[in-house]
Amino acid sequence: MGQSRERSAVQFGLLGPLQVSRDDVELPVRGAKPRVLLTALLLDAGRPVPTDRLIAGLWQDRVPPTARASLSNQVHALRRALGDMGSHLLQTTVPG
Repeated sequence: MGQSRERSAVQFGLLGPLQVSRDDVELPVRGAKPRVLLTALLLDAGRPVPTDRLIAGLWQDRVPPTARASLSNQVHALRRALGDMGSHLLQTTVPG
């Protein structure tokens, strides 16, 4: 039988520069849009954030026609940046 590996908590810092770490190792979240997305999600942690609000936050008054697909790609990249905890921490639900 395989050994179970205990999951450690991911820590987020919002005061000052956005920081993400796990086991005292920084998890880099690169790029403006992923950082804005993560910040928006952290400000409403534990609650669904409406897709339209995320799109408005990411693109403000210049929303491209591909915004929903791009948002999906941004969420996927953010899950990847968070490692094996990404899919647990970021879940897609209706309405966001």
